[in-house]
Amino acid sequence: MSVTSIRADEETIERLIDTQYSEHIFWMAIQEQGGGQIMDTLAKIQERHDAVKDLERKLLDLQQVFENLQLCKL
Repeated sequence: MSVTSIRADEETIERLIDTQYSEHIFWMAIQEQGGGQIMDTLAKIQERHDAVKDLERKLLDLQQVFENLQLCKL
């Protein structure tokens, strides 16, 4: 991602995704630069964020399965 010509590290990107500030940055960039590539980048980030949330939900479901199995052994 290089909207400002500064390459951000993974930690910075993750922190921006988890805050409302990321949307503000993208909307400012869209207004200044135009939309095509920026909107593609935003869509990719949102897709990645959604995939992580889905993975988190599945891991919680799996944890519940293991907890239920543990209860059956008692």
